[in-house]
Amino acid sequence: MLPHYRHSSAWCFSKNAVMIDEYIVDYDEYAGLGSGSIGYLHGTCYANTFNISEYITRLNRGEIPIAAFRHFLPKDQLRYDFLMKLFGMKMDIPALQKKSRGSFYRFLWFYILAFMIAGALKYRSPHLHLTKRGCYLWVIMMREFFIAVNNFRDFCRPR
Repeated sequence: MLPHYRHSSAWCFSKNAVMIDEYIVDYDEYAGLGSGSIGYLHGTCYANTFNISEYITRLNRGEIPIAAFRHFLPKDQLRYDFLMKLFGMKMDIPALQKKSRGSFYRFLWFYILAFMIAGALKYRSPHLHLTKRGCYLWVIMMREFFIAVNNFRDFCRPR
Protein backbone atom coordinates (compact mmCIF):
# COMPACT_ATOMS: atom_id res chain seq x y z
CA MET A 1 0.00 0.00 0.00
CA LEU A 2 1.27 3.48 -0.87
CA PRO A 3 2.02 5.87 1.99
CA HIS A 4 -0.29 8.84 2.39
CA TYR A 5 0.97 11.92 0.56
CA ARG A 6 -0.25 15.48 1.07
CA HIS A 7 0.02 18.54 -1.14
CA SER A 8 2.85 20.75 0.03
CA SER A 9 2.29 23.06 -2.94
CA ALA A 10 0.19 22.93 -6.07
CA TRP A 11 2.61 20.47 -7.68
CA CYS A 12 4.63 19.02 -4.81
CA PHE A 13 3.69 16.27 -2.40
CA SER A 14 5.13 15.19 0.97
CA LYS A 15 4.75 12.09 3.10
CA ASN A 16 5.55 13.77 6.38
CA ALA A 17 5.23 17.35 7.56
CA VAL A 18 4.45 19.71 4.73
CA MET A 19 7.66 20.97 3.15
CA ILE A 20 7.82 23.80 0.62
CA ASP A 21 11.08 24.68 -1.05
CA GLU A 22 9.63 27.33 -3.33
CA TYR A 23 10.44 30.85 -2.15
CA ILE A 24 7.63 32.41 -4.21
CA VAL A 25 5.05 30.98 -1.80
CA ASP A 26 6.35 33.03 1.13
CA TYR A 27 8.06 35.98 -0.57
CA ASP A 28 6.55 38.44 -3.05
CA GLU A 29 9.91 39.59 -4.38
CA TYR A 30 13.20 37.89 -5.10
CA ALA A 31 16.58 38.93 -6.43
CA GLY A 32 18.09 36.94 -9.26
CA LEU A 33 21.78 36.43 -8.54
CA GLY A 34 24.08 34.83 -11.08
CA SER A 35 24.42 34.62 -14.81
CA GLY A 36 21.06 34.14 -16.53
CA SER A 37 19.05 34.47 -13.34
CA ILE A 38 15.66 36.15 -13.21
CA GLY A 39 14.44 38.39 -10.41
CA TYR A 40 11.25 40.22 -9.53
CA LEU A 41 11.55 43.41 -7.48
CA HIS A 42 9.17 46.37 -7.10
CA GLY A 43 6.95 45.18 -9.96
CA THR A 44 9.85 44.72 -12.37
CA CYS A 45 11.00 41.40 -13.78
CA TYR A 46 14.61 41.37 -14.88
CA ALA A 47 17.16 38.94 -16.26
CA ASN A 48 20.89 39.05 -15.79
CA THR A 49 23.16 38.52 -18.76
CA PHE A 50 23.65 34.88 -19.73
CA ASN A 51 27.24 35.43 -20.78
CA ILE A 52 29.35 34.50 -17.75
CA SER A 53 32.37 36.55 -18.85
CA GLU A 54 30.18 39.60 -19.41
CA TYR A 55 28.47 39.03 -16.07
CA ILE A 56 31.82 39.00 -14.24
CA THR A 57 33.16 41.98 -16.22
CA ARG A 58 30.11 44.08 -15.41
CA LEU A 59 30.32 43.21 -11.72
CA ASN A 60 34.04 44.05 -11.66
CA ARG A 61 33.23 47.46 -13.20
CA GLY A 62 30.61 48.03 -10.50
CA GLU A 63 27.74 47.69 -12.97
CA ILE A 64 24.55 45.74 -12.55
CA PRO A 65 24.62 42.85 -15.06
CA ILE A 66 20.99 43.15 -16.18
CA ALA A 67 20.40 42.18 -19.81
CA ALA A 68 16.69 43.01 -19.97
CA PHE A 69 13.78 44.00 -17.78
CA ARG A 70 10.06 44.57 -17.94
CA HIS A 71 8.03 46.66 -15.53
CA PHE A 72 4.58 45.23 -14.84
CA LEU A 73 1.54 47.48 -14.66
CA PRO A 74 -0.43 47.19 -11.39
CA LYS A 75 -2.96 44.86 -13.06
CA ASP A 76 -0.16 42.60 -14.31
CA GLN A 77 1.47 42.60 -10.87
CA LEU A 78 -1.81 41.33 -9.40
CA ARG A 79 -2.11 38.65 -12.07
CA TYR A 80 1.41 37.55 -11.19
CA ASP A 81 0.49 37.51 -7.49
CA PHE A 82 -2.63 35.48 -8.29
CA LEU A 83 -0.57 32.83 -10.05
CA MET A 84 2.29 32.75 -7.54
CA LYS A 85 0.14 32.73 -4.41
CA LEU A 86 -1.84 29.79 -5.74
CA PHE A 87 1.45 27.88 -5.84
CA GLY A 88 1.04 27.58 -2.07
CA MET A 89 -2.53 26.27 -2.50
CA LYS A 90 -4.21 29.38 -1.09
CA MET A 91 -4.37 33.15 -1.30
CA ASP A 92 -4.65 35.43 1.70
CA ILE A 93 -7.30 37.86 0.44
CA PRO A 94 -6.87 40.57 3.14
CA ALA A 95 -3.10 40.58 2.60
CA LEU A 96 -3.49 40.93 -1.17
CA GLN A 97 -6.15 43.62 -0.73
CA LYS A 98 -3.75 45.55 1.50
CA LYS A 99 -0.81 45.05 -0.85
CA SER A 100 -2.85 46.22 -3.85
CA ARG A 101 -4.39 49.14 -1.94
CA GLY A 102 -7.86 47.73 -2.47
CA SER A 103 -7.47 46.89 -6.17
CA PHE A 104 -7.35 43.11 -5.79
CA TYR A 105 -10.99 42.40 -6.65
CA ARG A 106 -11.22 45.24 -9.16
CA PHE A 107 -8.49 43.70 -11.33
CA LEU A 108 -8.96 40.00 -10.59
CA TRP A 109 -12.70 39.49 -10.13
CA PHE A 110 -13.04 37.86 -13.55
CA TYR A 111 -10.26 35.32 -12.89
CA ILE A 112 -11.59 34.52 -9.44
CA LEU A 113 -15.12 34.09 -10.78
CA ALA A 114 -13.93 31.86 -13.62
CA PHE A 115 -11.95 29.69 -11.18
CA MET A 116 -14.94 29.48 -8.81
CA ILE A 117 -17.35 28.51 -11.62
CA ALA A 118 -14.87 25.88 -12.83
CA GLY A 119 -14.70 24.43 -9.31
CA ALA A 120 -11.03 25.38 -9.06
CA LEU A 121 -11.26 27.65 -6.00
CA LYS A 122 -13.15 27.51 -2.72
CA TYR A 123 -13.48 30.35 -0.26
CA ARG A 124 -12.75 29.62 3.39
CA SER A 125 -12.34 32.91 5.18
CA PRO A 126 -10.01 34.68 4.74
CA HIS A 127 -8.43 32.58 1.98
CA LEU A 128 -9.19 31.32 -1.48
CA HIS A 129 -8.04 27.68 -1.67
CA LEU A 130 -7.18 25.64 -4.75
CA THR A 131 -9.25 22.49 -5.17
CA LYS A 132 -7.94 19.31 -6.83
CA ARG A 133 -9.42 20.56 -10.10
CA GLY A 134 -7.82 23.93 -9.40
CA CYS A 135 -4.40 22.31 -9.07
CA TYR A 136 -4.79 20.87 -12.55
CA LEU A 137 -5.88 24.21 -14.04
CA TRP A 138 -3.11 26.00 -12.17
CA VAL A 139 -0.49 23.62 -13.62
CA ILE A 140 -1.79 24.45 -17.10
CA MET A 141 -1.42 28.15 -16.30
CA MET A 142 2.10 27.58 -14.98
CA ARG A 143 3.01 25.78 -18.19
CA GLU A 144 2.07 28.92 -20.10
CA PHE A 145 3.92 31.06 -17.57
CA PHE A 146 7.11 29.04 -18.01
CA ILE A 147 6.78 29.21 -21.79
CA ALA A 148 6.73 33.01 -21.39
CA VAL A 149 9.73 32.86 -19.03
CA ASN A 150 11.65 30.76 -21.56
CA ASN A 151 10.76 33.22 -24.33
CA PHE A 152 12.03 36.05 -22.11
CA ARG A 153 15.26 34.14 -21.53
CA ASP A 154 15.64 33.54 -25.27
CA PHE A 155 15.18 37.26 -25.84
CA CYS A 156 17.96 37.98 -23.33
CA ARG A 157 20.49 35.54 -24.78
CA PRO A 158 23.12 36.92 -27.13
CA ARG A 159 22.47 36.22 -30.78
